[in-house]
Amino acid sequence: MKTRARLVRAWWVNDWRFRQRWHRYNVDGIEHILAPGAALIVGYHGRPSAHDLCMLQLLLLDRYDLVTHAIMHEGVRDVPVLRHLIEGFDFLTGDDDALGTAVRAGHKIIVTPGGTRDGFRPSSVQGRVDWGERNGFVKLAIRHRLPIIPVAGIGVDRTFWSPVDGNDVAKRWKLPPTLPSYLGVGPFGLWPFSLPFPVRITSRVGSPITEHLARDPKDKAAVNLVGQRVRAAVQGLLDGATA
Repeated sequence: MKTRARLVRAWWVNDWRFRQRWHRYNVDGIEHILAPGAALIVGYHGRPSAHDLCMLQLLLLDRYDLVTHAIMHEGVRDVPVLRHLIEGFDFLTGDDDALGTAVRAGHKIIVTPGGTRDGFRPSSVQGRVDWGERNGFVKLAIRHRLPIIPVAGIGVDRTFWSPVDGNDVAKRWKLPPTLPSYLGVGPFGLWPFSLPFPVRITSRVGSPITEHLARDPKDKAAVNLVGQRVRAAVQGLLDGATA
């Protein structure tokens, strides 16, 4: 590993260890992730980043020596610090040879289908899954025969306050996808220069979904059906926290 990648990894690890304490982070249902074998962890994307999944990834490594690989937007290769994370913390940017190697090693893969569609929404919308027709994660799970583990972060929508929809801002101003368009306010100023509000964050993990394992990734109807079930499972985890 190159020096810059090691330094970025050290920064990343220490920062999220601090945030685990800042958010009094905990996990419900972690036993579903600890089951042996590769799987696809499909999570809800908070505002503006997937705080709980970053903390979950580090908790699994620190406490259980369990290696996971999060799939990031391929645009991170154009951002210097994030580019080094790909090497320093084993991030992935798509369904490529690196992902296949991770699956064969029995590692868990983390993906957030909502991405900025979920993460850049205004604070007036909270706890609602909005993935549109994004079902690429289902096809990936079928191709690699990965059980799908739904995860929802409780509290992640309250880490910053935002009055506008960053997705609408990006479209209106025709901003490139690699340029953040999120306007968020934290306790010490604007994101990303402020820490988030110290809300308690909990990752709620659901039971694995396996009905897709015998499906054909080219079967659009089957893929859509599984995608709907995963959405419903994640939404159920979010709703259950407030029921």
